[in-house]
Amino acid sequence: MDPLADLSRRVAEAIRSATTTLNVPAGFPGSDLMIRYAEQVSAVPRLWAEPLRRIVEEQRRLAELMAAWAEQHRQLAEQLAESAELLRRLSEEGAAMVDPILTYAARLSDVTDSWIDLLRPRDAS
Repeated sequence: MDPLADLSRRVAEAIRSATTTLNVPAGFPGSDLMIRYAEQVSAVPRLWAEPLRRIVEEQRRLAELMAAWAEQHRQLAEQLAESAELLRRLSEEGAAMVDPILTYAARLSDVTDSWIDLLRPRDAS
């Protein structure tokens, strides 16, 4: 980038110098043309460097955003893993408390069914 800008400045200076050294009259048709050409040559690096600079800056900003998002995602994943582990433990503890109650309820139902069977009248036939 700097070599091209330097080259453009040198060309512009050479053209300015040529128009002043040769004592080209101000009204001479070529003098204004040469000066405008020198100005345009000098502006070339700026014309494409600024958009390129903005692209590089935008890429840098995007990379920072992605890194921040990745960090937030990592933290959220850790929190979810901790929550899942807690839920698993609570589920196991809940099952350990409820399973005996369910077993007791099933046995109680079986006993009740057997009492009902004993109390039913039998066919005399």
